[in-house]
Amino acid sequence: MSVVSVWLQISNICEGEDDSTVEEHISVLKRELSKTRPNEAIVNERMRRSLAHRRQLIESTTVDIVLESYPALKLDSQVC
Repeated sequence: MSVVSVWLQISNICEGEDDSTVEEHISVLKRELSKTRPNEAIVNERMRRSLAHRRQLIESTTVDIVLESYPALKLDSQVC
């Protein structure tokens, strides 16, 4: 799969997302991950929907800030 194809898929997945929806995704992720047994489906969906924002964050800041915003990236299930 080409880089262009991947970016087109990311754009389609994240269509309709803005700063407020991304903040909501982060909030839900943090709340879900604070539970003893987080709902994997919720985590997967919120991570999917925030992919474009995560990508921009990764390119523009430190790993510590990325992991603070997206603690789900510490989970084996979220590492590809």
